[in-house]
Formats: sequence, C-alpha cells, structure tokens
Amino acid sequence: MEFKSWQGEIKATNSGNGGFSGYASVFGVRDDGGDVVEPGAFADAIENFLHHGFISDGHNWESVSSGAIGTIVDAKEDERGLWIQTEYHSTPMAQAARTIAQERMARGKSVGLSIGYGIAPGGADFSEDGTRHLLKLKLYEVSQVNVPMLRQAGLTGVKGYGLPFEEHSDGVRVAIAEWLERVKSGSDVRLKAGRPISEARRERMAGVKEQLAAAVSEIEALLMETEPKTHEEAPEQPEQNQAEEIQTEEAQPVEVVKALDPLLVEVRARFLALDSWHRAVEAGATH
Repeated sequence: MEFKSWQGEIKATNSGNGGFSGYASVFGVRDDGGDVVEPGAFADAIENFLHHGFISDGHNWESVSSGAIGTIVDAKEDERGLWIQTEYHSTPMAQAARTIAQERMARGKSVGLSIGYGIAPGGADFSEDGTRHLLKLKLYEVSQVNVPMLRQAGLTGVKGYGLPFEEHSDGVRVAIAEWLERVKSGSDVRLKAGRPISEARRERMAGVKEQLAAAVSEIEALLMETEPKTHEEAPEQPEQNQAEEIQTEEAQPVEVVKALDPLLVEVRARFLALDSWHRAVEAGATH
C-alpha cells in the first residue's frame, strides 16, 4: 500500500451533507518522491473505486466512524488527471473535515489530497533518471491531508485565484523552469539512446510553445497599456528630439517591458530557450 499526496484543486458543494469535486491526482508531474502518474493509470481501477472507494481523514482506515468521512459519487480520467466528485457523511468527524476544507478555501488556502493505492502487476516503470512512472494502479481511497507531496502542481489553483499575486507569479516561474528541464532531460535520454521523440510528445511540446508565445504577447500588450505616462509630465522638448524618442521606444518595446516586469523577462527567456532547443531538435530530426 502506498500513498501519494498533492495540493488539490477542489470545488466545494453545499447541498445535503456537502462534498467536493476536483482532481485527486494529476498526470505528468514529478512529485517529491520521484514518481510520475501517467495517463491511463486509473482506467482499470475506476469501476471498483466507485463501488468500494471512500474519502478518509488522513488515511485513517482503522476506525469506520472516525476514518471514513465520505463516499465517491463519480470518478473519471481526463487529459489532466483523476477527477472525482464526493459527498461527506453526516457524522461530526466528516462535517468537521468539511468545515476545515471550506474555511481553508475561503481564506485562499489549498486543501491537500492524497490517494491510497497499490501498483498492479507490471504497473510501474523506471526511466534512466530514476523517475518511477506509474502506469497501472489499484485505487482504494482519497484522503484530506495537511502536507501534500505534489506541492508544485497546486500552484495553478483553480485558475490560480486565491493565491497572492507574488506567490502565483513565483509558481509560474518554477513551473516553466521545471517543465523545460523535464522536456530537455527526457528528450536527451531518448536521443542518446537512439530513440526518436514520439509524435504525441512533440505535439505537446509544440502546443506549450505556442501557448507560451501567446502568453508573452498578451503580457507585453497589458504592460504597454498600463505603462505610466511619465512623458506627459516631462518638460517639452524640440519636436525632432520627441520624434527620435518615440521612434526609439517603438523600436525597442521589449526593453520597456523588461524594465516593467521581471516575470515577463523570465517567461520570455524560458520561451526563447525552449524555442531554440525545439528548433535544434527539429533540425536533427530532419537530417
């Protein structure tokens, strides 16, 4: 029996005894234990989980009255991870867990979730960098926990709302850096072993690249729109100098943006690094 926790993204439901819906696990993210849950890992376990699975308080299985705090209403895999919908029991322990979850979300905090699972025969594989890829799991329960193992995944939040802007910005930087490092590391291993990068992986890489490029353009536009108009308060200059200044600013919009927002600088740098590396891979694949 093993457990895997993360900073869950859930939405509270208030009808009846209450409950929550959201992701109990996410795919493709390496957690603090060196594991990555792969798409399809829960596919064969969901039917049994719907009938026999439960929501627990901190993986407390020994006491029915205090351990089990809810039931599984629905569960499915999508492109992101394992999505579940739950309903709390009416017991004092279950309702206390419900209150704590609601109060944390109302204060903009995360609610840690952890799955109790077993690995099916042949359900795990190790890559050369030591990462354990979980391919086929048995799923028993989902717990509310205090300390999630997969902390970085929760930085996205429910659209990120509820996090302080500074913390959310730092999370974006970390996520981009870690994703880029993972892409480069995994692809380098494949290329050194003489194995081509799969078409599915290439499409995902290209999709992220396009999204980053679009994000950079939108951030640039927003920063330019909100740039303080200090030049209106400056003393008048000769028309020729004013024209030269405007031309210089228009010719170097990136420098203006760099001076305004360090987050954009790092996002742009990460995107350019990805773009350069992606072009090199493309060139190697065509020769």
